[in-house]
Amino acid sequence: MWDSAPELERIGDYVFGIGVWAPSTSIVAAEFARGELKAQSAVTVSTNGEWSLGVSEAFRKDFTEAGGKILGHFEVNPADADFRTVLTKVKALNPDVLYAPVSDNVPAFWIQLNKLGFKKPAITSDVISQEILASIGDSAEGVYQTQGADPSEGETRGMMDLYKRRYGRDCTQVFITSLGFDAVALIASAMQSNNLTPEGIKLGLYSTRNYAGASGETTIDQNGSGRKIVSMFQVQKQKLQLVKKAK
Repeated sequence: MWDSAPELERIGDYVFGIGVWAPSTSIVAAEFARGELKAQSAVTVSTNGEWSLGVSEAFRKDFTEAGGKILGHFEVNPADADFRTVLTKVKALNPDVLYAPVSDNVPAFWIQLNKLGFKKPAITSDVISQEILASIGDSAEGVYQTQGADPSEGETRGMMDLYKRRYGRDCTQVFITSLGFDAVALIASAMQSNNLTPEGIKLGLYSTRNYAGASGETTIDQNGSGRKIVSMFQVQKQKLQLVKKAK
C-alpha cells in the first residue's frame, strides 16, 4: 500500500504499507503551525472523503492540544470546483494559519484562494505535485506541504532520471511514483531472497530493514508498516523546497 496507517495494520499479515505514517501528517503540520509559524488560531478545510476528513480532524486535535484555537472547519465535496463561498468565510475568520488537505480539484482551490487575496500561511498535505504547480503558475507560492519523498535526495533523483529516460518526460508525480517504484523493488528483493510462495514473499518483506529507496528509508515493522514520517516543504518559485526535515 502507498500509505501506512493503524487501519491498514489491522487488515492482516499479507498487507504492507510503505508510505507516510498517516498520523504524522497532522502531527507535523500542527507542530509546524504552532512552533515555526507561531500560529495561535487555525481554520481547516477538507474534502468530504476519508483521508482528507481524517487528517483534518487529527490536525484540529493536535493543534488544540498544543495550545492553539480552531476558529472553524469547512467541508467541500469531491465534485466541487467553486470554492469561493467557503474561502470567503475562511478569510473573514482571519486565522493565523489555514490547514487545507483538499484532495480534489486542487488547482482550482489554490487559484481561487490566491485570487481572494488570502495572505496568511496555508498548509496542505501530499496533494500538490510538480504537475499541479506547472498548471497554476504562482497561485500556490508560499504554501507549505507535508510529504514523504524529497526530490533533492539522491535515490529520489535517481528514480526521476530513470523515469525520464524511460518515458521521455519529467516525473511530475514524484511522491506517488516513488512509492510505486520502491514497492516493486521491495517485492522483487523479497522474491529473490525467499521461496517464490506467498508465505516466502511475506517473510521477505517483513525482513526489510533500512532500505534506501526513492520514497525514503523503509524498515517494515512487525505490523507490516514502513511508517515514514513526513517532512515540511514550501512552494518556492513553483517548486517544492524542503524547509524542515522529518525527525
